[in-house]
Amino acid sequence: MSESAQAQATCTAAAAAGRRRRRRYAAGRDALRRTLAAFAYRDFRVQWIGACTSSIGTWMQIVAQNWLIVSLTNSSPFFLGLDAFLQQLPIILFSLVGGVFADRYDRRRTLLGVAVSCRWPPRHARAADVSPASSQIWHVLALSFVTGCRAVVRRPGVLSR
Repeated sequence: MSESAQAQATCTAAAAAGRRRRRRYAAGRDALRRTLAAFAYRDFRVQWIGACTSSIGTWMQIVAQNWLIVSLTNSSPFFLGLDAFLQQLPIILFSLVGGVFADRYDRRRTLLGVAVSCRWPPRHARAADVSPASSQIWHVLALSFVTGCRAVVRRPGVLSR
C-alpha cells in the first residue's frame, strides 16, 4: 500500500469515528432535552419544587427525630426500631381505608385537610417538646404513630387521579 493510500485510509477512519462521536453526542443531547422538556411547563416546575422541598423537610424530620430518640434513650437501638415500626404500622393496617377515602372525597380538600390537621400539629408539638427536661420517649413514639396515620390518607390522595 502506498503512503498516500495509507494516509487516506487513516483520514477516512478518523472521519468515521468523528461522525460516530457526533451522532452519539447528539443522541445524548436529544435524550437530555426530552428528559427536561417537562420543565418548560410552569405547573410541573411548581409541583417539582414543592415535592423536592417536602422531601427535604421529611428527611430533616427523620434525622432530627432519630437524633432525639438517641439522646433520650442513650443510644437504644430498640427505640429507634420501634419508632420506625410505629410510623409504618398505620400504613400496614389502614392503607385500604385510606385508598377508599381518597377515591370517595375531593382530592384537593383531602390533601389540604390532612396537611393542616395531621401534618402541622405533630411537627409543632415535636418542636415544643424537644427540650430534654420535658421530652419523653413516649411523646416521640406517639407522634410517629400520628405521622403514620397521616400517610395513610395522604399517599393515596397524592397518587390518585
